[in-house]
Amino acid sequence: MKLLLPALLAICLCSIYSCTKTDNTKTTVYDTTTQIFKDTTVIKDTTVVKDTVWEKNAQNPIVGLWIGKYLNNGDVDSFYYSYDIQANGTMISSAIGNTNNSDACSGPWQLSGTNFTATLTLLSSNTTLVQAITATYDSTAGTLTGQWIYTQGSGINGSFTLTRVP
Repeated sequence: MKLLLPALLAICLCSIYSCTKTDNTKTTVYDTTTQIFKDTTVIKDTTVVKDTVWEKNAQNPIVGLWIGKYLNNGDVDSFYYSYDIQANGTMISSAIGNTNNSDACSGPWQLSGTNFTATLTLLSSNTTLVQAITATYDSTAGTLTGQWIYTQGSGINGSFTLTRVP
């Protein structure tokens, strides 16, 4: 009992005297990879104020299925073309041509800002055909627009426009 009285007295004295911070500075932090929007909301029937946070993600991420058309240089007709872009850094392209012939290619891809590149090797050929893909990625519109050229083997170079499948 004798120890309890000094302890209570110490707590009371500490609660009477408190420290205040007089050097307040405002710091602004910018996030370059994610847009964060804060909104202050007040819950009715209480005086509690909370911050609600919304994060804006890419509307059309690069990983996923992209479908559209390709056009061989010099042709007027376009044909089916698709990319299956995978999160592990590989992708598969498939195409159906003017005589209903089809082919598939696979290889690694990279995205740097809006610049998409890939190196694709034809899967069904006895000869090795390699395409260099360059494209522009628009996450808002959900489009991938670009061209390919053959860097190994021979073929017709061309262009394509793809749209992301939700």
